[in-house]
Amino acid sequence: MTRDTYNDTYRANRKRRAGSVSGPASSALPEPPPRQSEFRVVPNDSGFAPGVDPDQIKTILYDMDVADYLRKNAQ
Repeated sequence: MTRDTYNDTYRANRKRRAGSVSGPASSALPEPPPRQSEFRVVPNDSGFAPGVDPDQIKTILYDMDVADYLRKNAQ
């Protein structure tokens, strides 16, 4: 890359980063994003009782197995 090519590229990138304004200053401002519709969560019926965390099923089953083992072997 020659020095002139480098300088031209550097100047072009610098103008792009600076947001070169050719018209009124207000045209340099980005447009606000369009309004999105309200986010809604649609619940589904998982079959579990309220308060039961499906991610903790293995822990609950393990605890039940331990309690069952202790109950059987407590004698």
